[in-house]
Amino acid sequence: MIPFRCILRKAVNIFKSIFSMNKDARIFVLIGAGFSKPAGLPLAKEIEGFFTRNNKDNILKFISGETKWFDFASETYRHNGKLGFDHLAYGYILNELVKTFVKKNKSFTNYEDFYQFLIDGFQQKGFIDQILKDAETVCLGENPNLKENSYSASYLYAFKHTSSSHLTSLINHLIADLLYWRKTKKEIDSTYAAFVSFLSQYNCVDFTTLNHDLLLEYLLENQAKRKYSDGFSENQKTLLSSEGKPLNTFVGKFPEPISVIKLHGSIDTYKYLICKEEGASVTYTGDYIYYKTLDYYEKQKPERYDPATGKKVQTFHFEIMPQFIAGTKKDNIIKNDKMYSCLYSEFDKRIHSNEKLLIIGYSYADPHVNEKILSIIKCKTVKQIINVNPGMEFPFESNGVEVINLKGINEII
Repeated sequence: MIPFRCILRKAVNIFKSIFSMNKDARIFVLIGAGFSKPAGLPLAKEIEGFFTRNNKDNILKFISGETKWFDFASETYRHNGKLGFDHLAYGYILNELVKTFVKKNKSFTNYEDFYQFLIDGFQQKGFIDQILKDAETVCLGENPNLKENSYSASYLYAFKHTSSSHLTSLINHLIADLLYWRKTKKEIDSTYAAFVSFLSQYNCVDFTTLNHDLLLEYLLENQAKRKYSDGFSENQKTLLSSEGKPLNTFVGKFPEPISVIKLHGSIDTYKYLICKEEGASVTYTGDYIYYKTLDYYEKQKPERYDPATGKKVQTFHFEIMPQFIAGTKKDNIIKNDKMYSCLYSEFDKRIHSNEKLLIIGYSYADPHVNEKILSIIKCKTVKQIINVNPGMEFPFESNGVEVINLKGINEII
């Protein structure tokens, strides 16, 4: 049982911080993977471990096209994820993708390299065909009776009919499944209490997070009780649910005093590819709409309308997978994608508009992020930098800027 004096002290501290808030006080907060580690979410090295093991029995495949890890699934999901037949094939295919990467690089160098290897490989003629052929050979070698099985064609179907979009979806869904925090809300609230209390000192907070998970949103909504803008809005008439509800689409506006810029995407973000439908003919136009949802039907069955006439113009929806950036060529995606380029521009503007910079759990491994940190130091727009990282001090010359290095988020109060 927590002593009453400890509860009282904590309450007093929060009370003081709330009432000492300066309406003009603002801070820029940059968040990396280390921020989510105390919530039980994996760092890149731990994500690698899931991909490098033997996964022939660890993949669940659903009729919706989604995949999950066997490890985290409930008994119901474990049952439903093996009702079909291709779950077996995808385990062998994933093994073969990893084996091919390791053969080329002599080792599993890191997760970002692996992701980029896959994306580049999917564009090469014959790459996927060879992967599927080798994976099928291993599968049949370990399951010699499979050819005589009455459902043999169904079990082996994925070895013949898997495309680059199927494999990208496979990888993205498996990554997303790792990024849902699985500790209790009580544990999360206790772990991040100091962080939430610290934020109460500021009226304006500009967050840029490199993480795909939803931890920051949870803390703002449920603990800090603060409204925030993330660039998405339901105030539109173009993309609706099948029940006619406006979906939360990206509009690139941040009107609230607290902004959340998810520079590398999010596990609750999906991409609606705009098509021209003429009878049974569907032609992709090259345009797209990003939208956020955690609702199964909203992500599976959105409908596009002409906002001027209110007429439904598109029901076909495909390549349904979480949208985030991984790999070693993030710069190219940011430059050429209208949502990510907008987010990067907003990140640039806001990091140059704050005199105080708090960095939590960032590894300083992204050149496009480091570029902006170096810029504010050179321009001397920032006066103080707080670097929270248990294993790494701030790596750049401070140029006279005050730098404070801390080991954990509980030290920031």
